[in-house]
Amino acid sequence: MVLLRKIKRGRRSIVWKFNGDAQYIDGPRLAVVWPCINRIQPLYMHQANDMQFLEVNYLDGTTEVKPGPVALSDDPLKILSIFTKDLIKLDANELLVLYTQKENETKQDALSVRNIIKGPTLYCPKPNEWIHEFTWHGEDGAHKTRIIPGAKVFQKLRLIPDQFYYNITDVRTSDDALITVKLMVFYELFDVETMLNNTHDPIADF
Repeated sequence: MVLLRKIKRGRRSIVWKFNGDAQYIDGPRLAVVWPCINRIQPLYMHQANDMQFLEVNYLDGTTEVKPGPVALSDDPLKILSIFTKDLIKLDANELLVLYTQKENETKQDALSVRNIIKGPTLYCPKPNEWIHEFTWHGEDGAHKTRIIPGAKVFQKLRLIPDQFYYNITDVRTSDDALITVKLMVFYELFDVETMLNNTHDPIADF
């Protein structure tokens, strides 16, 4: 029995033959399918709008980034996976710290270059980049005036002034009375490079 499969305009399918060969078919077209001889597989169309990008992982281990608007079909002969991801949105008071591996370096001698991306912008990360993740002391959710390690984990660094509360308990006065000193600490980041070179957690340094 012969079967007919309709392939719509703008779509692509792949025909797998019994001997393992494959053939691409682009629409609009009618494809003939012979059961037990060949099999037709529609290929999913991945799309990214103006605020997104496609991350394409190939079978040879390479990765490609395609900023939107773009559309790309699956390709089981070349592509392992395709993911649609959102561009990174940065406001005027935010920045990203990126590390880029030099393309002309071998894996044994790989060196990274640090870059700072300031907002406002939409940023599309490249395959050879990774984003610095900050892990700072922060306020305990149950006790606002208690600072605990690792409470703040983030990638976007804010440049506007900020503050936190901190209580110092069991403080003795000159007349040997116990009191609690309540502090509101204000801080503002002026030099990102200096901070990155000297500390991994500025809140812990207070």
